[in-house]
This record gives sequence, C-alpha cells and structure tokens, in this order.
Amino acid sequence: MPAMVIEELGLRTASYPFDWLYSTLKENVSMVKEMLQSNTIEGVLKKYSTFSERQPNDLDRNEYHFAFPHGPAANTPEFNDTARRRIQRLYDIIHSTEDITFIFCNRNDKIDAKLLLEFIETVQTINNKCKLLVLHGDINLICVHPSIILKYYPFPDCPNSDIGPNDRIYREWLKKNMLS
Repeated sequence: MPAMVIEELGLRTASYPFDWLYSTLKENVSMVKEMLQSNTIEGVLKKYSTFSERQPNDLDRNEYHFAFPHGPAANTPEFNDTARRRIQRLYDIIHSTEDITFIFCNRNDKIDAKLLLEFIETVQTINNKCKLLVLHGDINLICVHPSIILKYYPFPDCPNSDIGPNDRIYREWLKKNMLS
C-alpha cells in the first residue's frame, strides 16, 4: 500500500525489492547489509528468489521471510527477472550520489530503534545523502539520528475487520501523513 500511495503522490519513479511485499524491518536491514557488504546482488538475489513449497492458504516466503502477495509466481523466470531488476535498482540508487529518502511505514507494531539506526548507518557507508522517514504508530519509539525523521501518527482503529474499509483508511492515513 505505501508504494501505491507514493506513486499516487508522484514521488515514486520505479519499483524496488521491498515494494509489494510483507516483511519486517529486521529482514529489510539484513538484506541491505548483506548486499552492501558483499558488494554484489547475487547472494541476495539467490535468497530472495528461493522459496519453500507453497502451503494451502499461505503466502510464499523465502529465506528472508519476505512474503510476496502480488506479482509473478515464485520460482518462475518472470519472478527472477523482476527480483533481479528491483534489487539491482536498489543497489544502484544507494551507490549513486542522489539524495534518497527511504520510507518505512508501520501502523501499530513496536519498532526496534536499533534497527532504524543500523539501516541508515549501513546505507550511509555508501551514500551519506540517504535519509529514512518513519511513519509509525509506536508511541514509545525514540530514535535520535540526524538522518532519521520520525513521524508518529497513530493509525485509527478499524472496528470493521473487513479488509476493504481498512485499506481505504490506511491509504488516507498514508497520504495525509507523507505530505505533512
């Protein structure tokens, strides 16, 4: 959902590995660190596109515990091409001289501030113009770093468990808070 909203706001120009997938901050940090430390995308690509068998009513998950609810089917040439292209884009943009703002959205879960610091410090070893915008609902989050922008916006409670209204509320929440 955040990728879709960023695109609607005219701020998204390409797809990256973390778009359209469910993962945790810990898994995202692990992937980026491995990619930057090895100075290649090959090891990450292998893990990213290696899946266990799909279980009934379950999402595909790989070694990084990423779940891919959208996009090409896992273990297909189309999936591998998409994964390679997105990972290479991330690698290239971190190695560029551009100002980059990564956006991490988290509705209500507790966020480990050490992981935010680890992420920004890892990417800044390559590009010190990187920033991290964290839109979150964790009232207890404290993280002090000049390149990390924290925006606390509690996600409204959704009395209806139906996914449609929740998605609509989340989209409105993201649009409002990304621009403020």
